[in-house]
Amino acid sequence: MDENAPSNLKPYHQDSEDLQWNVVVCPIIDLNYKEDKDAEEILAERVRKGRRRPTRRIHEYLVKWKNLPMEETSWERVKDLEA
Repeated sequence: MDENAPSNLKPYHQDSEDLQWNVVVCPIIDLNYKEDKDAEEILAERVRKGRRRPTRRIHEYLVKWKNLPMEETSWERVKDLEA
C-alpha cells in the first residue's frame, strides 16, 4: 500500500444531538406479563441494532418461562415486558 496515497477514510465525529446513544437504561419489568406465559427469570440482556434502522438500539431480555423447559426461553423486547 502506498503511504503517500490519499485516504478514503473520514474522521469520526460524535452526533452532538444524541449524546445518550450508548446509555442503557434498565426499565422496571413486570415478569408476570406476556400473553398467556408467566416469566420465571431474566437470564441475560442484550442490545442489538434495528433491522430497518441500524442506528436504532433494541433492548432485549432472555426470558425463562414458568413451567416450560429451557429450550423454550426466548428473547423478548423490553418494551413488550415493561409494566
